[in-house]
Amino acid sequence: MEDERAHEPHHEALGVPEATRTSVKVEQALAGCDRLVLRGPAGSGKSTLVQWLALNAARQSFGPELADLNRYVPFLLRLRSFNTPYGLPMPEDFLSASGVPLRAPERWAEELLGGGRAGAGARGRCR
Repeated sequence: MEDERAHEPHHEALGVPEATRTSVKVEQALAGCDRLVLRGPAGSGKSTLVQWLALNAARQSFGPELADLNRYVPFLLRLRSFNTPYGLPMPEDFLSASGVPLRAPERWAEELLGGGRAGAGARGRCR
């Protein structure tokens, strides 16, 4: 992952010194994060990273540095799919909105989210 803040022009206007671009391992960048926002130009790997996170959480295959993420149930939502008057889905609709053809037990997603055991990853831009 690259630190994009080094290339944001408004930093100079605010008197923030120009930083250098640095790369860090994804495990380092995510360690201890409760929430994450990925920004970057098209093709920089944002969607790939979100898909990798969801896949490893679902497989419970994170290594020691991100082992806490193994307890999460990922919901990968594509924001472009919700460019409707209805907006984003409610948690009970996360499975179908993620393309999973199964019906969850009542209040399952809400309980996972409320208990901190689920993560909702969104891809794309909402217009």
